[in-house]
Amino acid sequence: MKQVTPHKIARKKKSRRSFLPDKKETLPKDCPPDILKRRGLFLSAFILLLCLLSCLTIFLRCRQPSAGLTACIYQDGQLILTIDLHTVTQPYTVPIPAPEGGSNLIEVRPDAIGIIDADCPDKLCVLTGFADSTLLPIVCLPHRLVIQLSAAGQTAPDGISY
Repeated sequence: MKQVTPHKIARKKKSRRSFLPDKKETLPKDCPPDILKRRGLFLSAFILLLCLLSCLTIFLRCRQPSAGLTACIYQDGQLILTIDLHTVTQPYTVPIPAPEGGSNLIEVRPDAIGIIDADCPDKLCVLTGFADSTLLPIVCLPHRLVIQLSAAGQTAPDGISY
């Protein structure tokens, strides 16, 4: 059987807390504390400036006007209407009848489109509001109606694809 001496126990305790410093560490004599504070402030200011610039870049890229949006309206998977939203000057409405009865009333505005009235039970398509970007389509599942916006000349997926 192994014998444990107090010396070995003390060594084990010390090795368990070896990540803690034994003595209070002092700064080098050639580097005064005020220089370290200035370096820390400079590094913090640099990181803050970098974060602000990246946020500003993201904000400006998202706010670019969407030129040349085209709304494609599909029912039962077939294209029934295409509208160039960039050429619309006055708002107007388009009624779309559903094959099994009922209808959706679509309002077309300059650079935006949305469903303003539907006789479906949940009316989620009306609650979606107006679409003015290519991120999400407007969908009415009971009437199998989809309004998909696409940018003019867009051949590849955009920056935000799912």
